Amino acid sequence: AAGQLTLFMPYTEVSDDDQAEAAVNKLSTLLTSGRLSDSNKEIIKKAYKETLPDVDAALRMAQQLLLTSPEFHSTNIVKMSGESRAEPELPQPSGSPYKAIVYVMFGGGCDSYNMLVPHTCTGIKDMYAEYQQVREEIALPKSSLLEIDASTSNQICDSFGLHPKLKAVQGMYNDGDLLFFTNTGVLTKETDKENWRRDTVTQLFA
Repeated sequence: AAGQLTLFMPYTEVSDDDQAEAAVNKLSTLLTSGRLSDSNKEIIKKAYKETLPDVDAALRMAQQLLLTSPEFHSTNIVKMSGESRAEPELPQPSGSPYKAIVYVMFGGGCDSYNMLVPHTCTGIKDMYAEYQQVREEIALPKSSLLEIDASTSNQICDSFGLHPKLKAVQGMYNDGDLLFFTNTGVLTKETDKENWRRDTVTQLFA
């Protein structure tokens, strides 16, 4: 059965040292069965105290640091050697050209319609006007968009606009290092245009 563990540490009148000690000890018990070493406890307590009085942020910091500890990633008692780990030997480059597809999985919401926006559409339809009509007050002003060229594609628009915060994405697109795949989603089975509506379990055009 699936479960969820919640830890809440309110800010109290005790000293920061006592607050940090209590939080780290509880996390050590919950996440390492109490095996967290004294040296790692001190590192995490120091970071915890530096983040106070924001208890939520301090607790997140302590959790993140504890998750990097060797005690969290093992089931036995950890004995520190005190020796630095040797640098791994890097593989010899092949010299062959290389390309990769990088999938970015957002752990939250991404408003794709305010990420890639119709800009200049000289065809049968003004897609920016339609976008503005549908999005209303949350539509991005055309003047704020970072324009990218799509004139050589088969799209209805000659150019699109990116959110003004995506300057790096615009640069990668202009350099030919990035492409957009739009109106795509998850297929649960092989599907064609005749049966996609019947056979698609999840939203296809996500």
